Amino acid sequence: KISQGWEEEGKIMQKQFQDLGEQLESQSLLLSEDRKREKQQELQTLYNTLVAQGSRSLDEAYRVGVFIEETDIEDLQDAIDRTDRVDIKRVYGNLLRGSLNHLKAFTSHL
Repeated sequence: KISQGWEEEGKIMQKQFQDLGEQLESQSLLLSEDRKREKQQELQTLYNTLVAQGSRSLDEAYRVGVFIEETDIEDLQDAIDRTDRVDIKRVYGNLLRGSLNHLKAFTSHL
């Protein structure tokens, strides 16, 4: 049942990211190729660090989850504040609600 729940959550998140990508693309808000490569390198380094930390123990894995969701929540709130577009705010709001739910789930295990 747990894996089925995660699978369903993954489908919902994938749809939300597709919607967001379409909105950003339609508004020419995507990063330049150079900036995209730079961000990819930063994110890969962060990913490697977080995977190493989360691999130490189950508690550390939950702490990594909390860190990721808190970071996402802050970024999404900033993004909502920076746009006047109702459609983009709606997509960000959906992602924000998902992150708040994930944060609650991770913190309940600590």
